[in-house]
This record gives sequence, C-alpha cells and structure tokens, in this order.
Amino acid sequence: MEKDFSLTVVIPFNKRCLNDTTKEVIETTQETTQEKIIKLLKANSRLTRKDLATLTNLTEDGVKYNLAVLKKRGKIEHYGSTKNGYWEVK
Repeated sequence: MEKDFSLTVVIPFNKRCLNDTTKEVIETTQETTQEKIIKLLKANSRLTRKDLATLTNLTEDGVKYNLAVLKKRGKIEHYGSTKNGYWEVK
C-alpha cells in the first residue's frame, strides 16, 4: 500500500513590491494595447469594436475599455452612428 506524502513550502515575499511591479506591467500592457488600437484606427477608421477585438486578441469589453480611455485622453473621437460611423485619431 502506497502512502501519499505532501510538502507545503512557504516563500515570503514583499507584497508591496509585487503590487508595484504588477501595476507597472498592467500600465505597460494597456499602453501597448492602446498603441495597437491607434495604429489600426489610423489604417482603417471604420473598424468596429468587434473588428478591433479580433485584430488585438481582446474581448469586445476590453476594446470598449481601451477606446474609452483613449477618448478620455483626447487621442481619438468617434463620429456618426455606431454602424456607419468612423474614428478620428488626433
């Protein structure tokens, strides 16, 4: 009869450093994603959220979030209706 043995290892870490590093990675990732979105919109101003989601490997909600951030920063503006509108990159 075999016995199961387990070992628990506790590795201490500085939680503050982890959070700072994580924050930097998230900010860098968002910046890169937003740069991709801007490049795509410069190439084709009539891309939809669904198109952008496919091209950036994001969910449509992820694209929506990044578009909102870009609009808030004054980097892009959407004109016209949802289906027949276009994006202007500033």
